[in-house]
Amino acid sequence: MGTLIRRLRALPVVVRLITALFVAALLVASLSPLGAQEPFIRGDVDGNGVVDFIVDAASLSNALFSGGTAPGCFDAADFNDDGSVDLTDIQALLNAGFVTMVSVPPPYPDCGLDPTADSLTCANAGSCAPPAAPPASDDFTLAFGSAVEVGADESEVTVTFGSTGDDLVGWSFGVCHDPASAAILSVGVGPDLDDLDPDFENRTLYPGAGWTCAVLLSFSGGTVLGPGTYQLYEANYETFGDADSDLGICDTIGNPPVPISFAGAVPSGGGPGMGYVDTIIPTTLTGSVVPVDVQGDYIRGDANGEGIVNLADSIFLINWTFQSGPAPSCLRAADSNGDGTLNIADSIWLINYFFLSGPTPPPPFPTCAFGSGSPLSCQSYTPCD
Repeated sequence: MGTLIRRLRALPVVVRLITALFVAALLVASLSPLGAQEPFIRGDVDGNGVVDFIVDAASLSNALFSGGTAPGCFDAADFNDDGSVDLTDIQALLNAGFVTMVSVPPPYPDCGLDPTADSLTCANAGSCAPPAAPPASDDFTLAFGSAVEVGADESEVTVTFGSTGDDLVGWSFGVCHDPASAAILSVGVGPDLDDLDPDFENRTLYPGAGWTCAVLLSFSGGTVLGPGTYQLYEANYETFGDADSDLGICDTIGNPPVPISFAGAVPSGGGPGMGYVDTIIPTTLTGSVVPVDVQGDYIRGDANGEGIVNLADSIFLINWTFQSGPAPSCLRAADSNGDGTLNIADSIWLINYFFLSGPTPPPPFPTCAFGSGSPLSCQSYTPCD
């Protein structure tokens, strides 16, 4: 290069300028991917005919920082259309998909040619026809746990991911519920996701429908979720009445709607790093939001749920406490002394009431009435229905 510069200095100014421009053009060409111009969809980094914000962002991250497969269409990878492919395109993909929908430069969402003149090229682009959805894989499972009582009329549901297949680098999905039976209050990251400290993590609540989430563990590809079982989220719901609400994964909420998408890292086979990013659809185990703490009508002291308070209720409590007998279906009703706990004192309270002229059980007693404020649950109490 030094010899070339010395020779340029010996030429007339105009000739030197023309020659320098020619050399610069050669350098740009040598650094630019070669290929013919073809139709594409902006953002379709993996060239499969559809923009999947998580998978395409993970594919670009893999190509830029992990030595993975390069995009066949660099124009498609240039999501912000600034004439270069870099980290800002990954950030723009994630922001557009999950933070705030911006105006994406054409061609988007339909296939077309690049209207912007730049040095990027596009060869081996996708067919521009959306691919068939991959089948659910038994190697990956997304499960919703049982509701756990965390307060009056409030349930917590955990979301767990299990894997026996390839490493996971990112995901996005929505979770829907019946708005007539429950409302989403909050969604927090579970302990395993919190430990991973992802580079991109987004959660959005839609109180009348559900919530969405999106994660890219690492822009540089340095963090993956290997085989194992992980608690990813903890979702709190308010429950209405005594009806359960079906709970499951969906792709109908969000703006734009958040797809069910899991990005798996496929090994290169020839050394360290991943070869490419693949789309995974896990097997989903649906759950329900159960109203574990319904405040309703009951009769205090009616431990066996027969609709009347008598000595049989005291015997029922003794059998449950000391003889492994059946448990009360309404713990609030069994709380004879109304202290918010269940123990032998509740049986003694009833014996004192019946035989020693002791105090009556606190309201609601002796007929059905609305009971509130108890920390105990009441799964079922049919006499007051």
